[in-house]
Amino acid sequence: MRTFLLLFFLGIGVSFGQISELSRGSVPSYDSQVGTVFEEVPIQGSPYFNERYVVGNTVVNGKSVRLLMRYNAYSDQIEMKDKYQKSFNLLKRTDLEATFGGKIYRMLAYAEDGEEKKGYFNPLNSGFVKLYHKPKKVFVQAEKPDNGYDEFDPPVFKDVSAYYLQVGSQPLVKINLNKRQLLKHLKEESVSVRKYVEENNLKLKTEEEIVRLLNFHNQNLVEKKGKVNS
Repeated sequence: MRTFLLLFFLGIGVSFGQISELSRGSVPSYDSQVGTVFEEVPIQGSPYFNERYVVGNTVVNGKSVRLLMRYNAYSDQIEMKDKYQKSFNLLKRTDLEATFGGKIYRMLAYAEDGEEKKGYFNPLNSGFVKLYHKPKKVFVQAEKPDNGYDEFDPPVFKDVSAYYLQVGSQPLVKINLNKRQLLKHLKEESVSVRKYVEENNLKLKTEEEIVRLLNFHNQNLVEKKGKVNS
């Protein structure tokens, strides 16, 4: 990775050294990643879900900073541009988050393949039980054909985004969008939750239906707590 340079954004009176770093080398080197070079073979797909920069906001030292932003799903970086068209990455700190394109990008700790990591997540609801979307792409190397008659698989940026559930302050748990896995994590109100699912004919295979159920579940917990404390 090339050396990062700290620059300063003078227009807002806050040092960009606090929030950003120069973004370079975010796309994998074709030769080094693949090993075997095929002449003029384009990489399929993109490290971005949306390559366009859009206006977004982040908060630094209590002040809102408004910049052009986009999310690099391969390097898990929020890329920004200042008024001089300089490109930066938002520092990966849990006290910094960004909002753009109708989504919140929040830095959270999670486990993957037995390894502790930090990455950007999109929160899809609020409350005691929260559903998060983890946008992610990986680079899949080109595969050399076994003989001259077979076509090779070109290199590609593959979408491997996933969903995670968090109950209270417990660690995030990766889940599939299905009824069995979700209900397993909602034991506190299992009777009312199952009744709500049946009465509303929820399949629990989409973000919308799961968020709808979680909002119902979280509201039940709030009301139950209120009765206990009253």
